Amino acid sequence: MHALPADRLWSAVYTLEFGAPPGVYADLYFDATTLLLTRTWQVSRLGARGLTIDRAALAQAIRHTTGFPGVTGPVTLDPATGNRVPG
Repeated sequence: MHALPADRLWSAVYTLEFGAPPGVYADLYFDATTLLLTRTWQVSRLGARGLTIDRAALAQAIRHTTGFPGVTGPVTLDPATGNRVPG
């Protein structure tokens, strides 16, 4: 269940916004999506030819995530596997 205050708040806001409680893993999906969008913004560049996202830089930025502030708690990923490590 939603143990952290930030997670409970997120769940309450979600319920108010959409009229139903979030699914079982919705908070984890939210954290994953927020992390992906944040890292994409960090590595993307706008140039004369438009928006460029270096996929290798994006993968590197995501894999080396430590302490990212998620609603489920700080997100740290194992750079070798990309799996979330307990924090």
